[in-house]
Amino acid sequence: MKKDKKSKAFYQMPIFWIVVGAVVAAVIAVVAVILLCQPFVKVIGEKDVTATDESGVKKISVAVSYDCNISESSDGYLYCADNEVSGEYSKDLELKTENEGVDISDGNFKFTPKIKIKDVAIRNEAVNDSLDANYTFNLYKDGEVIIEYNLTVKAMLNEQDLSLVNRAPDANRFKKALEKIETISDVCIVNEDNDPNGEIGKEGSYYIKLVLRDNRARVASEIFDEKAMTMRPPANACEIGADAGGTIETYKYEDGAQQRKDYLDAFSGGVLAAGPSEIIGGTSVIRASSELKASEQKELLSAMKKALTE
Repeated sequence: MKKDKKSKAFYQMPIFWIVVGAVVAAVIAVVAVILLCQPFVKVIGEKDVTATDESGVKKISVAVSYDCNISESSDGYLYCADNEVSGEYSKDLELKTENEGVDISDGNFKFTPKIKIKDVAIRNEAVNDSLDANYTFNLYKDGEVIIEYNLTVKAMLNEQDLSLVNRAPDANRFKKALEKIETISDVCIVNEDNDPNGEIGKEGSYYIKLVLRDNRARVASEIFDEKAMTMRPPANACEIGADAGGTIETYKYEDGAQQRKDYLDAFSGGVLAAGPSEIIGGTSVIRASSELKASEQKELLSAMKKALTE
């Protein structure tokens, strides 16, 4: 008598796998349709993504980075090298931005961020890590904003960039900046031969000093020339000294600048008043001549500070 053949389990039948395959394919198709229909905005290379929903508007914050590679310019700014940033958005919706220079079309956008920083003679606070530019894109559906996309473009600074941005004080850069002050007719760089104090470069003293001739300062039109044993007009502001209008002195360390200011302040209100002074950038002391009126001293110190740091 023949034995009956065992019946195959349903999952062993070809029809089972056909059904499973069809179901999986259907699920994948549905998910794909859902994902494709989701409105989106994104930049190539974006990272550090955060998103929050508020009042029905999805708010997304992202960052994208590139190397800065700073170059100098004659307009008083330092610029990062041009780098194109590009992205995508739901082409069936409308994308807008108030940022200039952004090309938006057919589901794609691109722009070249102009990242710059003021090239100042004295930087009060060192620049670190990166220079940032911020962009905002709004994605619209039926006239309503549905996504607010905030993008931070970070230009990363290398060692060469940082040394350029945070460069050490320089007498020639000081001179160029101070010559822009309207009331200044002469800016003289002090050296070992013309330093009226004979202190430049000595331990604990200033290593940079400039003397400014302010047209409002009441000083003698002639000085005594010891070599010629006669009176003559001064050749420059250095020959007049601090009375000419103002000075700037730069020290290696902050305590040197503070000690100098304390010393000058000690004469305040006396016959030998040195004129008001202020520390900028930690190591530089700017001073206005006692030969200026109080209002003029205030104006000159403000103008010096602006010219050197802004």
